[in-house]
Amino acid sequence: MESITGAIDFSLAALSFLIAVLAIYTMMDIFDRLQMTKGRPRLFWIGCGTVIGGIGISLLPYIGMIAFHPHAPERVDAEMFLYSLLFSHVTILMMQIGFLLPVRPLAKSLIGSFTAGGGFTLLHCLVILSAEPLHQIGLLQTGLNFGSMSLLMLILMRCVLYKEGESVSASMRRRAAAAVSIGMAMAVLQFANWRNVEFGRVAGTLFPAAFTLDQAQVLAFGEVTTVAIFTFQLLAAYMDRRKALQMARLKNIQYESLFQHNPHLVCLLDLEGRFLSGNPAVEAITGFRPEELSALFYRQVLWPENEERIAHHLAKVKNGETQQFEVTIRHKMGHPLDLHVTCFPMLVDGSVVGIFAIAEDVTERKKMEEALRESEARYRLIAENMSDIFCIYGIDGTVRYASPSYRSLFVEPAESYIGKNVLDFLHPDEVPRMQQMNRTLLETKSTQYFECRFRHHDGTCIHIEASAIPVTDADGRVDSVAVLARDITQRKLAERRLEESEQRYRSLFEHNTDAVFAFNTRGHLTSVNPAVKEITGYEPEEMLNKPFIQFVVPEEQAKAIRHYKQVRKGNIQNFEVSIRHKQGHSVTLHVNTVPIIIDQVPVGAFGIAKDITERKRAEQTINHLAYHDALTDLPNRRLFKKQLTAALEEAERSGKMLGVMFLDLDRFKLINDTLGHDIGDKLLITVAGHLKNCMGEGDMLARMGGDEFTVLLPALDSPDQAVRTAEKILGVFAQPFELNDLLLHVTTSIGIALYPQDGTDAESLMRHADMAMYRAKEQGKNRYQRFADVADAPGASSLLLENALHAAWEQKEFQLFFQPQLDIRTGRIIGMEALIRWQHPELGMLSPAEFVPLAEETGLILAINEWVLKEACRQVKRWQDDGYGELRMAVNLSTLQFQQPDFVGGVQRILEETGLPPDRLVLELKESAALYDVDHVNDKLRALRQMGIHIAIDDFGTGYSSLGRLRKFPIDSLKIDHSFVKDISAEPDSIAIIKAIVSMAHSLKLKVLAEGVETWEQIAVLEELGCHEAQGYLFSRPVSQEEASRLLAGALPNWVR
Repeated sequence: MESITGAIDFSLAALSFLIAVLAIYTMMDIFDRLQMTKGRPRLFWIGCGTVIGGIGISLLPYIGMIAFHPHAPERVDAEMFLYSLLFSHVTILMMQIGFLLPVRPLAKSLIGSFTAGGGFTLLHCLVILSAEPLHQIGLLQTGLNFGSMSLLMLILMRCVLYKEGESVSASMRRRAAAAVSIGMAMAVLQFANWRNVEFGRVAGTLFPAAFTLDQAQVLAFGEVTTVAIFTFQLLAAYMDRRKALQMARLKNIQYESLFQHNPHLVCLLDLEGRFLSGNPAVEAITGFRPEELSALFYRQVLWPENEERIAHHLAKVKNGETQQFEVTIRHKMGHPLDLHVTCFPMLVDGSVVGIFAIAEDVTERKKMEEALRESEARYRLIAENMSDIFCIYGIDGTVRYASPSYRSLFVEPAESYIGKNVLDFLHPDEVPRMQQMNRTLLETKSTQYFECRFRHHDGTCIHIEASAIPVTDADGRVDSVAVLARDITQRKLAERRLEESEQRYRSLFEHNTDAVFAFNTRGHLTSVNPAVKEITGYEPEEMLNKPFIQFVVPEEQAKAIRHYKQVRKGNIQNFEVSIRHKQGHSVTLHVNTVPIIIDQVPVGAFGIAKDITERKRAEQTINHLAYHDALTDLPNRRLFKKQLTAALEEAERSGKMLGVMFLDLDRFKLINDTLGHDIGDKLLITVAGHLKNCMGEGDMLARMGGDEFTVLLPALDSPDQAVRTAEKILGVFAQPFELNDLLLHVTTSIGIALYPQDGTDAESLMRHADMAMYRAKEQGKNRYQRFADVADAPGASSLLLENALHAAWEQKEFQLFFQPQLDIRTGRIIGMEALIRWQHPELGMLSPAEFVPLAEETGLILAINEWVLKEACRQVKRWQDDGYGELRMAVNLSTLQFQQPDFVGGVQRILEETGLPPDRLVLELKESAALYDVDHVNDKLRALRQMGIHIAIDDFGTGYSSLGRLRKFPIDSLKIDHSFVKDISAEPDSIAIIKAIVSMAHSLKLKVLAEGVETWEQIAVLEELGCHEAQGYLFSRPVSQEEASRLLAGALPNWVR
């Protein structure tokens, strides 16, 4: 084969370079358009790219061969030329398809570069074959061509793909630079390729062509292609410009519309901050018209404190940054406006020439945000300081928020429960019910109210009442649940206790043997228990809604109304009242009423009424028996003395004279001994009846005991009136008394004492009348004797006794004697009673009855009583130290001593001085003293009881008191008067009295001690009646301290049967 060499044709090389640059630039432009179009426009640009690129790329090797190879063939195979043209179109089409694949940019670049490299390499081979069909193409040359073209196409593809954020001019510059660079590279590559190709002279062709093309035709085709590509670029540029103008006009219209109709403030500022223009919203928001605003700087409308901060933001905008901030400006009317502003630079050729500002009026939003913050602050303040429990949990039960009060239930801080499931804290039995409640809440979206039990950390149950409130999102779906709960554990316990209390009350109400009732503020009965029927005879239905007053006996209705008014005022009332039974008889009730108070206002009252009819009858019987003679039913000594005392007080007030008579039947003992006690009793009854007939209006006849009677003449005008009454009585005894067919002649001796000449107190008058009576007996009986006529002057002897009494106190002639008190069931000595005695140097041992009245008159009694109390305490303390620790010491109190203001303090001082425990001392107060100024007495007795001292009522049964009154006193025991015990074996009435006293004392939990026990029969009756403590001569007379010590040591005779 012959080698061919020659020089380069630079005009054709330039043409090849121009075609390469135009083709590459056009392909890059088409690739850009492919990225921006879809559908039919994209298919159009694919077709254009395929035709222009295919023709341009297919001519490059032919023109290059002619330009760079001076001995290039004069003609080429036309058929191969067409093949190369077709193959170049396919290559360009494949590059475009690879460019549009949905893969990463690097993958697109690799696919496009390998496709182009392979296609251009094969195209070069086809060009060679079109010139010399039998030319041998080396593999090394082919590989170099492929690699070189792939590299150039890779660069081309990367240039096409890199266009993010660039301008139109930048894009054109990028494409031009890339087209020139790659075109030069391709020219150099063609020069290298064609300089290495050697064409030989070969006969015939490998692929016979229908026709051939000479160089002029190829070059003409290339020139036409160049003009076509250039024309295409001009048309594309024209179309782009036209489209750009259309888009610009459209955008201008859009921007103008957006500017004019934007609800937000839009304005333009120069770099100095002067307003240049603004949209209509400027006036709507700020009050300034755009032309007014154009004369202002931004600083002139700013709220002062914002100036420095806004200047900082605008400085950044001038540097090309976009800024967003909130600012407060001044409205034209002067009030503040809050704006949310976006500022961005206005660029011209890359330089900042102004500032665009878009502002949204957020004044209302800021107010709402501030209100929301305040609301949230209030909510948080309430939630975190409320005593009730507040929590929020999601629909899955997860706790999202728990108020601090949560700790009051579960100990741990509220934060520790966030994220836990609310069901974890429930009592297991409550879980199914709460799950059902939750489902109901989600379905109905309504608030659910419930009570449930929670588990405390210590295992106990907590009861709560709660409301669960659904919280919905913007779509109306329940997003979470807010729970407001309150610990009602204590209320539940209180309800349980109330229920139990109501059950107990109902049981007491239904089964109480006493009447239980309630009435309203109008006094109408609102409830009564079944016991009412047993007490009143009325069915409960007959009493309901009726005024209670209609059941009260008329004479006690006023008293009942007084108590009713007090209980309406809120005061507890205790009283006795009589009601009318349905059968007509009277029933006495002891009533306790307590007000029903609601919200500090009495709305009614509860009451309990006990039937005390029998007790009242027993008390009346006791009182009657206590103050009346059982045989004659005349007043006895006690009642006589009481009435005499009252008459003396009246006589002192009125200045009237008063008379006292003592009568004694002459020789009554003889009648009793010879005719028997029955006749004697009948005689006494008959005499009592006759004597009553001798009494005038207001006079009082009494039996002293035995055959002694007394008469009280309360209002005398002269002593002769008493004498006439005495004579009238003597006249009655002048006639015989007929008894059981017996005629008995009985006489009487009468003694008369007058007030005020014969005495001013009951004791002296009775004593003087008694002395006068005995003088009448001494003078022959059957007569009367006035005390004033008695020759023996009692005044002188009293004066001598009084002088001796003062001397006795100074010379310590008083002594304490002690009488033991026993438990008659065991014979054990349980106490001692201290009794004073006067060892008179001439008269011998005197009892208290002989000197105590005189001591009371002279005032010595207070000093004597204090000495007795102190010595008794010292003695029992000594016995206590000797081992008799349970022994009690009883000491009698006089009325005068008890009435002393510092009496309680004096007793306390004596106990402290002697060291005696208070519970070893028993103070005995006479029944009459206890009823003197009840409130004052009660206060002192309570003070003594608080110290631990025991209180006993002495000589019980001899006064007008009742157990109903005495039970108000803080007493421990009663001492039955010896007068009842004396006649216990012969007088049935005495037994009845003692039985009643013992029974009622035991009901009040009081001990009972009988005085004056002298016989075994008395002991037997007392034991049978339930009285277990006694003292009297049967056991021991009052004895000295030495003798009492021996008794305690066991020297007491064995009297227990």
